[in-house]
Amino acid sequence: MARLGMNRETHGEARLALVPPDGAAAPLLQQELVDVVDLDPYGTVSPFLDNAFRCVKEGGLLLLTSTDSPILCGNFPDTCHAKYNSISYKGDHCHEMAVRLLLAAVERVANKHKKYVVPLLSLHIDFYVRCFLRVYTQPAETKLSVTKLGHQLQCTQCPAFWVRPMARARVQEKKQKRARETEAGPAPADAPVAGALPPPEAYPAPADRARQPKVTAALLEQLLQQGAGSCPVCGGAVTISGPLYAAPTQHRAFLTELLACIETREAAGQLNAYGRVKGLVQTALEELPHAPLFYDLPELASYAQARCPPTPLFVGALARLGYSCSQVHCAPAGLKTDCPPDVVMRVMLAWRAKARAEEAASQAQGAGGKEEATTTQAHPGEGRKKPQKQCLLSPLEGVDFSYEKQYDYRRQATGMCKFIPNAPGWGPKRRHQGAQQVDEEGAE
Repeated sequence: MARLGMNRETHGEARLALVPPDGAAAPLLQQELVDVVDLDPYGTVSPFLDNAFRCVKEGGLLLLTSTDSPILCGNFPDTCHAKYNSISYKGDHCHEMAVRLLLAAVERVANKHKKYVVPLLSLHIDFYVRCFLRVYTQPAETKLSVTKLGHQLQCTQCPAFWVRPMARARVQEKKQKRARETEAGPAPADAPVAGALPPPEAYPAPADRARQPKVTAALLEQLLQQGAGSCPVCGGAVTISGPLYAAPTQHRAFLTELLACIETREAAGQLNAYGRVKGLVQTALEELPHAPLFYDLPELASYAQARCPPTPLFVGALARLGYSCSQVHCAPAGLKTDCPPDVVMRVMLAWRAKARAEEAASQAQGAGGKEEATTTQAHPGEGRKKPQKQCLLSPLEGVDFSYEKQYDYRRQATGMCKFIPNAPGWGPKRRHQGAQQVDEEGAE
């Protein structure tokens, strides 16, 4: 409350309304729209979303905090569906999935009021989810909100996953269809005859951005490229979870201005925890916008039964193959990439082959070139792991694992620490004991 009161000093014309828990200010929220609505309940925010959209102004700011991370992260899928209308999955990327499940629930509630949301900053911090959203009213754009949602397909035997959209929005282009029929003959019935609708360049989106858009549901063949219903990496079963928010969760223009504001506040001595705040925002800014979820690099190496490769070498190898990579704000070892799962695994298998070849060469050299020393031995840590699961892929040939500084995310290369650990003693304490119970323990 003290921090909220300080806003009046910064913004002299701003009005501050504190809503008591007994609902005495409900008529105020029904009669007057407000610029900023901040929901910070104990647990889930889902019961308060409808009223929040009723009282926020056009283009207003909606701040959400949800502290039920165990539910959003997949520990209780049934409870997650009851509160957010989505099925959660507990995986290596469960923290980012928690953010996207919350955004999907918010988008669906906004659509009921003919509104849509634009995520400015969406984070999973410690044990809660924090989202900053702009709210706009436009029925035409609301109809396209289904294209922002998608389903996650996760293999139950390996780290491979896919995110497939629930629907696609396209703009009819009759001229393009006639031209194709003239050049290459009649087009087949299942050929795409429309162009994909790109996202708006600025918000609020213009009303005539999409004239008569055609929204079509995803085909079953589009879920998995092989269409067999099994994982192409290991042949395991694939589970479906979601719907989740598959559109970008960070607004780059907003985060760029936010970083400038952080530097200004730090110069004026008005900001605490400067290092952690800047590192968190900078990591969110650098995230790949169109790569939902991420891989855990040690988990990939563990599945392949290989030593975990240094992040700069693995990222550089993917980059030389034409794919983009970035860090993720909620996991220091997380790696976002637009590379298909089968290629990611083949690159990891190539790293394993390279590491084992180098280890065998070093052992042979250390033994003085004796013939019996040329036998390849497994790494000591590999013997303690579970037996290697089936992998249908072979190592990718010609992968370059050389080091380049531009692919190094560590502090030594960037000069900035993006993941600062919490202070000693941070976190929840022991459950409070009453005075009577303490006296009884002391008497004993």
